[in-house]
Amino acid sequence: MGNQHLVAAVGGVLLVATSVRAQQPVPLEDFEQPLGERWAFHNGSEFPGATGSLERSAEAAHDGQAGGRLAFDFTGGGTYVQATVQLPQGGPPH
Repeated sequence: MGNQHLVAAVGGVLLVATSVRAQQPVPLEDFEQPLGERWAFHNGSEFPGATGSLERSAEAAHDGQAGGRLAFDFTGGGTYVQATVQLPQGGPPH
């Protein structure tokens, strides 16, 4: 159960970056558009057994119309799952 909470927290870290110049949070994703090819889900296949998914979900919305939902299941084994996002060229906007 502890691993499940850790994975969810790591997924949240990907959504906001801090601008070095401004020291302000910079949004990287608001989930208002389809996830498209920028996002990828990985089930940690080098440690077989974990399953899951990443999806855009109205039920996961905090602000706006949608949020990101990372689902995971370690009952079949595995060590981790991850959701990754390709950052814009040159990093987050300043």
